[in-house]
Amino acid sequence: VELEFTPEGLEAAAERALAQQTGARSLRYIIEETLMDVMYEVPSLSGVARCRIRREAVEGNASATLLDEKGEVLPITLGPVRRAA
Repeated sequence: VELEFTPEGLEAAAERALAQQTGARSLRYIIEETLMDVMYEVPSLSGVARCRIRREAVEGNASATLLDEKGEVLPITLGPVRRAA
């Protein structure tokens, strides 16, 4: 499965890391937290070719967007959406 971050998603992760003032450690935590449900659930799903991470996913307001080989959004929601610290 291809992992894709939108420019807005990367910007949101960087903004959160800067706000926490802990540099790369904070950024790593934010990315891991955002991808937690993806890491555990996507391997067991069929038809998923790409996982897109948008700003809303990084902010904890939505889950990652899953797409098939044609680039069409799959109607799958990954786990509970959690608000990050």
